[in-house]
Amino acid sequence: MPGPERSLGCYRCRSMKLKCDQEHPECRRCQRVKVTCPGYRHENDLIFVDVSNQIRERGAAQRPRNSRKNTTEGTKIIADSPRKQRDSSSPSIPPPTFTILPRTDWNQHALCRFMSEFTMETHDLKTNPGFLHNLPQLYREASGRDPLLDHAVMTVSLAHHSNQLGSYDVALQARKLYGVSISLLNHELSEGNLQSESTLIAVLFLNYYQVFSDEHPTSDVWSMHSDALSMLLRSRGTASQFLDPRVGGITRAAVYIAVYRNLTRRILPGPEVALFEESLDSYKETTWGEATIALANVTRLLCRCDDFLASKPSEGRASLALLELISRFKDEDSRYPKWYGSVTLDPKRLEESFFDVIWINSRRAARITLLQSLVELTLRTHLHSDLQHRLKEMSRLRHAAEDTIQAMADGISISTTSLLAEFEGRRAKACRDGEPIGCVAIAYFLSLAPLGVAIGVKTLSDEQRSYIAGQLAVVSSRIGLRRPLREQWRK
Repeated sequence: MPGPERSLGCYRCRSMKLKCDQEHPECRRCQRVKVTCPGYRHENDLIFVDVSNQIRERGAAQRPRNSRKNTTEGTKIIADSPRKQRDSSSPSIPPPTFTILPRTDWNQHALCRFMSEFTMETHDLKTNPGFLHNLPQLYREASGRDPLLDHAVMTVSLAHHSNQLGSYDVALQARKLYGVSISLLNHELSEGNLQSESTLIAVLFLNYYQVFSDEHPTSDVWSMHSDALSMLLRSRGTASQFLDPRVGGITRAAVYIAVYRNLTRRILPGPEVALFEESLDSYKETTWGEATIALANVTRLLCRCDDFLASKPSEGRASLALLELISRFKDEDSRYPKWYGSVTLDPKRLEESFFDVIWINSRRAARITLLQSLVELTLRTHLHSDLQHRLKEMSRLRHAAEDTIQAMADGISISTTSLLAEFEGRRAKACRDGEPIGCVAIAYFLSLAPLGVAIGVKTLSDEQRSYIAGQLAVVSSRIGLRRPLREQWRK
């Protein structure tokens, strides 16, 4: 799985050895030669390469290393270039020579820690997604019999554990297992195993690995992983996968990543989102289902907005198209439920109520991006002479949108403050009693992206920005991330 220190750009530019200009939804180089940036269009593109950051290797000479001897010095990591692998005449990628998970004195501790802090079972998958529901059972069933799932899960567990301990040796062990996992995954893909549980879980966890392992985590680190998740969800082909009692918790986590990443990159949702929407036809009243579908709807509008703003301003039909688009943005914004403002944490049913706060914050973050684009559209009316009579109306709309953006950022910050206060108490008690902290880590992990959006709001005061930055620092440190995860949102 690629882990670039910078975004690799679109596949077309990479294959032509051109520098991608990072424009969305397509880079201008591709537009200029009238081709579509393909991304993951077919299974032949699903070949992953271990090119993750070299920061730990560069820092090895500067950090004191434990005297404990590493048990995987002989691990072989496959790191051929994507082009070389695609041009190979071999019909399939041979499995790696190393397929037995090494046993160390920290493996079991790391695994237990991750499972207790980052999984949450649910009694009703239709209304409450839990988090990585059923993963412990799936891992237990595959242990010793499925090297791909074994290695991928252990890779993330060790990466998380190394961050908490500050152990370079554990981090190095995780990175070696990451390379082995990629080789195992490539072998599975070359055999056409696109619908297996192991393949989906492996991609999901190598996605998480990039977040936990990178010194400077950004949204770009795991963008290609989310592309792969989208491809695998499409290959599974049915809406029932999201309600399946065995893997439904995994597929829901995967589709949420895909939906959220489409939003951040402003790329149209694929067929996997339509499958997910179909699975929730009877459950749209749940906060989880409503928020996730809303993210997809907002993304579709953002893509329309980008296309419109990329075109040259003109009169006539363009003016009408602009007004129609503004109207659609207003309609989507009006669907934001007013009762969201009254949702609070319930300490007596914390494990259920905190999820509602998380999904509402995700919806608030999406609303911020929606309104930021609405502001851009209202400013565009100044370029249309036949819309001059609407400037006052557009000015009022723009100011109202800016006020709402500020309110949404405040809402994210205030609700996160309540969440942190409650969960910090839980965490302190768990540490005092020597017990696992349970869903605390989940609450922190899922708070990162909304906070990353809130801190990017231009109208924040210095005091507000510093406060949100402090929240990001606290949340990140509690789950072992070196730097806060900050999404690259358009302002």
